[in-house]
Formats: sequence, C-alpha cells, structure tokens
Amino acid sequence: MQITSVTQVLNQHGLATPQLRVLVPNRENDTALLLQPQGDIEADSDGVRNAVRDRAKRQFGAFVDDAIKLNVKLNADLAITPEYSMPRLITGPADYCT
Repeated sequence: MQITSVTQVLNQHGLATPQLRVLVPNRENDTALLLQPQGDIEADSDGVRNAVRDRAKRQFGAFVDDAIKLNVKLNADLAITPEYSMPRLITGPADYCT
C-alpha cells in the first residue's frame, strides 16, 4: 500500500486542504460523530475490509446520512470511522488510493 499525503491528493484534484476546527489549539469543546461498525473484518493482499459488504453499505450509508443531518443540528466538527471499513460504494471510486 502506498501512503500519500492528503494535501498532495487534494492539490492534484484542485482542492485546498480543509481547515479543521478540531485542530485549532483553543479551549473550545469540539463535537465528533463516531461509528464503530458491527461486523467481521477480512484481509487479503488487496487490503482490509468489512466481510459483509451489504451490511457495511447500509451501516455507513445511514451514518453518512445521519452525519449530514446532525451536522446541521449540532454543527459537528468531525465524523470518525475506522479507515478499513468504509465501503467504496459509499465514498466512490478511490483511483488515487492504489
């Protein structure tokens, strides 16, 4: 697996690095939305992922929908999930993650 800087990938797509409030050193409280998905993990030479992809797609689809709705309500600063488990069906093709 090749690890690439987020800034480099964003720049290649004409995007700027986001300014995350959770990284600003201050005394303000931050709000995070967290998901620890249910399921088994499988691993092979292609990577690590949720073994039951349909269930993962439903869980993450609901999480993303809830995150969007709750962000409007709570003004959440960050949404966090385990990196191995977010299905590409939710995030879209990852051409730059090869």
